[in-house]
Amino acid sequence: LQYGEFLHSVDLFGAQTLDEVRYRIKKYLVDNPGAGSKDNWVRGVGWDQTFYGRMPTAVSQLPTYHLMYWDNLTNPIQADITEDPELKDIYLMLDRIDVHCTWVSQPVLDLLSSDLPETVPGGEIVREPGLGVFCDNAMDLVLSIWPKPGTDFKTRAVKTAMKRLNEVGLVGMNDAGATPETLALYNELSSDDDWSVRVYAMLECPQRNSYCPDEAVKFARDD
Repeated sequence: LQYGEFLHSVDLFGAQTLDEVRYRIKKYLVDNPGAGSKDNWVRGVGWDQTFYGRMPTAVSQLPTYHLMYWDNLTNPIQADITEDPELKDIYLMLDRIDVHCTWVSQPVLDLLSSDLPETVPGGEIVREPGLGVFCDNAMDLVLSIWPKPGTDFKTRAVKTAMKRLNEVGLVGMNDAGATPETLALYNELSSDDDWSVRVYAMLECPQRNSYCPDEAVKFARDD
């Protein structure tokens, strides 16, 4: 499912500049009319701050003096999404290359409480050079307000992923993080004739870092 979702999102792997990141987002918007609205956020994955020399930003409504961060007191670093007029009103949630952080746009920040916690156990709200990145458990703040895709999109994502896997000869895979909802979807779709990949799925509990034996229903098809 996650691979299929990736195939229907912005591919940011290898984007070595923020200009390249913005270009790829805008190309995705052209190819996917209607994406970026409050009910249909743009999703993506693969950005890597080591290319940029710092964390990317949204930026949020910080005091004026904080809206610009000075690198070595000479080079101004602007708000990385807000500064682009084509992107400033777009709802974005872009996962880092290791999916341990997510980068959001100002419209998404505006949906969150203006009084964000200073600390998040097991996570971090990155504040320098500006707001926009949430890491590990802090990602839950964003995920809780994200308009999650429905069954139709998930079905399309799974089938796209299977087709792409088959194209390179893969007919089996391990899914090391399938929620009970995802397992139920796999079970339903696996009865279709076009289910073409054997999936060994491992349960991921709905609540992060928890134990949920009651959710561990085994689905298996041998045919």
